[in-house]
Amino acid sequence: MKFIFALLLPLQVYALTFEVIGPCSDQPFYETSTTLKHTNLGHLTEFLLNKGSIPYTGDATGIGSINGSPVGDDALEVLSDSTMRAYGWCVEVDGVQPDVMPDKVMISENVKHIRWFYAFSLYVSGEWTQYCTPAHTVKSAQICK
Repeated sequence: MKFIFALLLPLQVYALTFEVIGPCSDQPFYETSTTLKHTNLGHLTEFLLNKGSIPYTGDATGIGSINGSPVGDDALEVLSDSTMRAYGWCVEVDGVQPDVMPDKVMISENVKHIRWFYAFSLYVSGEWTQYCTPAHTVKSAQICK
């Protein structure tokens, strides 16, 4: 019995967790783990979404929609003449948002957690004032219908 546990331990220690959080809840609607590393974030995301049969649009360079999330004009929420929220998908790798597209982010052995979340950027009086703010923090009636 100890031998079997010893064989399973390395898989658990080096597993990477992957979660997707939608626009209306702080709880993930998809969670999985993998030992697949030494690839880029874009390819890993496509692989894991396909593995979970989660519908999405996009490719390794970027994600437009996951699980039917709004895109294009449907992802723009006009709040007033000078204020708007623009929604889309953001990602964190071990709590850090990369400043490059997913296909440019390499997943090393040290990566422990990837979190995709639907978010908004806020435009106020000609300036973008917030970026990648989780959408569930406002639960927009337009987005959460």
